[in-house]
Amino acid sequence: MGGGGSKGTETQYTYVDHSKKRQEEERQREKNRLENERRARENAERQRIEREASQAAERERQKFIQALERQRRAEEEARLREELRKEEERLMLLELQAKSMAKRQDLFDYQFGSKIDLASFRGLDISDVDKLRIGVFGPTGSGKSCFISTCERVV
Repeated sequence: MGGGGSKGTETQYTYVDHSKKRQEEERQREKNRLENERRARENAERQRIEREASQAAERERQKFIQALERQRRAEEEARLREELRKEEERLMLLELQAKSMAKRQDLFDYQFGSKIDLASFRGLDISDVDKLRIGVFGPTGSGKSCFISTCERVV
């Protein structure tokens, strides 16, 4: 028989294996993901190290600033103490000079004469006298020892 019938066409399927390509793409994606994670960890670690170094440097800077401030305050206190000491010394010197001038004037104003009673010595300020030394010169037998004994009894 022959002839002319329709030929049946058989559909042929060609199976293309894309699994290797997909596996390779998946492997590449996984490799990229791992690489990105590694970079992110490295960046985070680098930032942490930089942050810690920055914080350590800031702490050191603060310590240095505090040390400078303590030193400045100590120097200022020393300067103020020195100024206070000098001022007290100056005031004490002025007070001593004033006392000295007053005592000197009292000595210049002292009137010598025949004052033999205690009333003559009442106005004389002897609060600062601890010791009294009197030098007496004269020939033998002139009464030097008698004068000293009288002075001892009076004082």
